[in-house]
This record gives sequence, C-alpha cells and structure tokens, in this order.
Amino acid sequence: MRFSKLLLVAITAVVLSTGCETGGGGQASDWPDSLPDEIVGNFMTEETDSGRVNWKLSSPEGRRFEKQQVFLLQSPVIQFYDDVGALQSTLVSKKGEYSHQTGDMLAYGDVVVTTVEGDRLETDSLRYFNQEDKILSDSFVRLKRGNDLITGVGLECDHNLSSVDIKKDFEATIIEDDGEFDE
Repeated sequence: MRFSKLLLVAITAVVLSTGCETGGGGQASDWPDSLPDEIVGNFMTEETDSGRVNWKLSSPEGRRFEKQQVFLLQSPVIQFYDDVGALQSTLVSKKGEYSHQTGDMLAYGDVVVTTVEGDRLETDSLRYFNQEDKILSDSFVRLKRGNDLITGVGLECDHNLSSVDIKKDFEATIIEDDGEFDE
C-alpha cells in the first residue's frame, strides 16, 4: 500500500513538472533537456480546407513548447492527400518538429517520403512549408523512381514528388524500358 502511494506521488510530481515554462530562445530542439509545457500521447493533427483533408500528422508522442509554438515529435508520420481526398504520399522520420502556428514541419533522422506510385525520397532532414506546399532540404537526397535513381545535395519539390529540383551534385542512373543502362 505504501509503495503504491509513493508511486502515485512520483507520477503526480512528473505530470505537474511538465507544466513549467521552457527557457532560452530559438527552436525547442536547441534545448532538449528543458521541460515541455505539455506532453501529448498519440498526438494527431490535420489540416483541412472546406472539409477536405490536406494532410494528417501523427506521432506516438508530442512535446509542446508553447513559447516557441512548436511540438517536438517522436517517429512522426505525415500523410498528404490530393484535391479529392486520395492519399498521395507518406513521410516518416525518427523525429520532427511541428509549428502549430504555421503548420510548417521539420523532419530529421532517416526521413523517407513514399508516394502511392512507389517513388521514394530518402534524406537526413527536410522541411515542409505548409503555405507553399513545398518540401526543401539542404542535405544529401536519394530519389528512386522505378528503376531510376537520382542523387544530389539539396532539393525542392512538392509533397507528391511530381516536381523535383535537385540543387547541386546531381547524378542520375536511368534504366530504359528495354533494360538498357543509360547514365
């Protein structure tokens, strides 16, 4: 009985301590040891336009830092939809940041974007700018489309990877329909 009361007191202290205000400036990820204003299990949010879902963001855990208006996310998953509500692409990463003011997102750690057509973008980090519906990265990127492979450093594209601009060190390996290699 005494053990369960001590455990309850310890849990209560941890829950109450998460309400402390964070300090410092910059992004919340600049001081990961600071306490969040709130911890949300099974975090989920979505953006809609006239009842149509543009994207859904989910994470097993979101840590809200109100001063910075940012949620730090563990293993975030973002699903992007087209104008008729069909899934177009899915982004996964180890960690992420979501600005609940702008809807912008930062994904980092083994970032992968996969389209329903099977295109696959891999990078260390990228940003999604909600207003512009643009994905930007300054990191090394690897894009696989069918048998074709495109690599480079830096990227700008839309969420369904239909318009991709590699910024520098562009290399492509193209396999023709007849199986011939074309570099």
